[in-house]
Amino acid sequence: MNIHIPRTAILVSSTIGILALVAAGFTVQSVGARSNVGAPVRASATGHTVTVTGHGTANVTPDMATLTLGVQTKGSDAQAALKDNANKMTAVIASVKANGVSANHIQTSDLSIWFDDQHGQYIVSHSVSVRVDNVNSVGTVLDSAVGAGANTSWGVQFGVKDTSAAQSQALQNAVSDARKHADAIASGLGVTVSGVGSASEVSYSNPIVYAPRASAAPAVSTPVQPGELSITADVQVVYTFA
Repeated sequence: MNIHIPRTAILVSSTIGILALVAAGFTVQSVGARSNVGAPVRASATGHTVTVTGHGTANVTPDMATLTLGVQTKGSDAQAALKDNANKMTAVIASVKANGVSANHIQTSDLSIWFDDQHGQYIVSHSVSVRVDNVNSVGTVLDSAVGAGANTSWGVQFGVKDTSAAQSQALQNAVSDARKHADAIASGLGVTVSGVGSASEVSYSNPIVYAPRASAAPAVSTPVQPGELSITADVQVVYTFA
């Protein structure tokens, strides 16, 4: 007995079968009027990576210092208090210059006048920021200024004129630290670091070191110790492994 199946029925059946194969993850290729069902297509292996951070430090010796020196005067008359302050501050600035500090390294940082209701007097406060390029002379500059009339000081801030070399060293140390972390992780996973996917600097800092402030003229030269500054850097590195 011959059974006749309409061509339209065959086409519909074939289409449904192809859609089912595609949905199941198979690739279907057409060759002429025939359909060839290929092997399942597997996703290509993605790159394996591990992301780590590294911290680095470079110590440098300060080659400059900034100190704040001030004069505070009081009086029942604002003009008189201001004049007294001006005379003393002029003497303070002259003493700073006499110790080798150039005029362009002396800058007024605060100048204020107010009335103290509780004591019924005017108070004038004038402060200057002084940059000293020879850190060994900081104590001498401070002593001289206090002797000339400075009666307030907000400490000494040490710094470095050019931090580029120290920053580069800190970054190199941070990268080395990151690689150590990556190797340790890779070893624990039983794999080997094979390359670098990306790297970025996370932070960079130049810490400020302060010396205690002085409020009165000392009997001997003030022993200011510059010590060392630590330049730090942090990096984030993405390593690939196999």
